[in-house]
Amino acid sequence: MRSLSGVRRAVGRVFAGLLFLSYLELHGTVATSEADLELQAELLARGSSLATSNVLTLDNDQSQWCKVNRDGATTTSLPWTWEPMCVSGISADTDSDFDEEEELRKWTYCVYTNGEVMGGRGVSLVTTPEVAAGLMMVDFADEDEDGNPLPDREEDLKHLYEVKDTQDKGKGVFAKQDLAAGDIIMRTSPILFVARSALQDLEAKQRAKLLDQAVSQLPSTSQNLVLDLARSHGGDPITDILKTNAMGTEIVAVGHLGLIPESARINHACRPNAFYRFNDQTLQFEEFVLVDIPQGQELTHNYGFSLLPYEQRREAIKENWAFECTCELCSRSAAERAASDERLEDIQGIKGKLPTRFDKTPQMLAYLPPLLELLDKENLTSEKPQFEEVLAYVWSVFGQEARAREWGEKAKKGWEVLAGRESWEARRLRDFVADVKGHGSWGIWPEGEFEEEYLEGDHVHDDDEEHEHEHGHEHDHGHEHHGHGHDHEHEHGHGHGHSHEHHHEH
Repeated sequence: MRSLSGVRRAVGRVFAGLLFLSYLELHGTVATSEADLELQAELLARGSSLATSNVLTLDNDQSQWCKVNRDGATTTSLPWTWEPMCVSGISADTDSDFDEEEELRKWTYCVYTNGEVMGGRGVSLVTTPEVAAGLMMVDFADEDEDGNPLPDREEDLKHLYEVKDTQDKGKGVFAKQDLAAGDIIMRTSPILFVARSALQDLEAKQRAKLLDQAVSQLPSTSQNLVLDLARSHGGDPITDILKTNAMGTEIVAVGHLGLIPESARINHACRPNAFYRFNDQTLQFEEFVLVDIPQGQELTHNYGFSLLPYEQRREAIKENWAFECTCELCSRSAAERAASDERLEDIQGIKGKLPTRFDKTPQMLAYLPPLLELLDKENLTSEKPQFEEVLAYVWSVFGQEARAREWGEKAKKGWEVLAGRESWEARRLRDFVADVKGHGSWGIWPEGEFEEEYLEGDHVHDDDEEHEHEHGHEHDHGHEHHGHGHDHEHEHGHGHGHSHEHHHEH
């Protein structure tokens, strides 16, 4: 399942190339300002230019330590309460375009730990010195400027859910009271972060040594939270726990796995009722519900492969998390599963045909309504706000205030759940709905070129469909089956009884 940042990036991709992109002000969709990016780039540049001294390879079982620069560029920020432990090496660049000559890439990974932050919960990272440098802006405050505890910390939310045995999936998380869409049920921080690339670059012995060190440097209560989690792959215990329970995150725009023991108890469903947000500027994690949930109902996540058809989805889940999915969708009749597969194929086909040129904007009216209808039928709740927002702006481009406001309201409500009521996404939609005509997209379609048939949507076709018309062929108004173009942004994996996993290792 894609994280919120993945959904935000998708919004940008939908609009890529459209001439009215600047009007829609989507450059701020990813929650990082230009100033932040410039600072981030500067920090990364500084970090990469400062050599880490005395980096040693862990050849034996003995722990070997390295000194790293303490000039504010490679350790900084928390500060670290343990001396960083590092290992370096050289790997073939798997992304190289050269078939005959492999490019070599140097790397260094270190264990960084602060055992005091997050109210004594602590945090350990197995990552690069450059990422550690980028964390200098992280705010770990537990109190506001007046010294008052910040609201909705984990200890304040535990009354909303309980962990108990399920009938056939081991432990699970259940609502202790009625929950409304958008309610936050967990707000905490990962205990352990591991750079995704470290799982490929480090040899098994090196990886085990760094991970063991990372966990051993945490406070004892946090160590126990980690060690109590389920395992499913075998081999090194901490590596197994990580692969079984971690979820995808990004730190300083670098992919990491984050281990949140509380969330790791949430079981899988191909159409979940919960989702999560991660703020890489505070390292804070929020779990919230996507739909209204009655007291006693189990909370679920989608671990990945949500857009794959049934058979492929089932095999992928079994291969990665060692369990047979028995969620509501996968337990339907063969006919219902086939209908779902057909909708998923249509969804991928329509997504692949969304126009990226301004002069093709009318085609959005042919594709977006059926796409949203398909997403609704498939209960792909987290996918909808981005396309509802696009449709609102398209109607604004054509000067259709009522329709623009209608879809703007839907997008606003969706973003309030998905990104939060005070998110930038929700605020910009509130502004849009309040003053549609004041938005930069309003009425920019050339005067005199709006055709009434655009109002019907179904009657707007792409070039291929118009070409078929000329030859007397039938078309299906954007519902052609164009293959699966599957979305493999399966960043999230948790537990499923014996296999609480959120991570798929490629």
